[in-house]
Amino acid sequence: PEHGPFAATLEDVLMFFQGLVVVDVVLDKVKNEGVVLFANHMDFQMALGRDRQNMGRRYIEVFQGKRMEYYNAIVTSQRITAQQRGYGGQMGGGGVRYAGSQRG
Repeated sequence: PEHGPFAATLEDVLMFFQGLVVVDVVLDKVKNEGVVLFANHMDFQMALGRDRQNMGRRYIEVFQGKRMEYYNAIVTSQRITAQQRGYGGQMGGGGVRYAGSQRG
């Protein structure tokens, strides 16, 4: 799949949430979105405080995600990886979603 011109990398996301305990990051580079899972409620609340800040040149909206969005992101991520490798068939705290867009 094509990646958006402003798609963030794992390193970008970790730097954006630096100082918080990140358990998992699932990126959707097509939609320029991601799901970030935090180790505890305090880090989750602090992550929400980073809403409408910049990740490099990207304007980031941070909002509470639902558990099912995290699970769906994992399945979609695995399915894309499996398809890229040529495999067929099915793949069997708190979190935030973020969406990024170019600013400036």
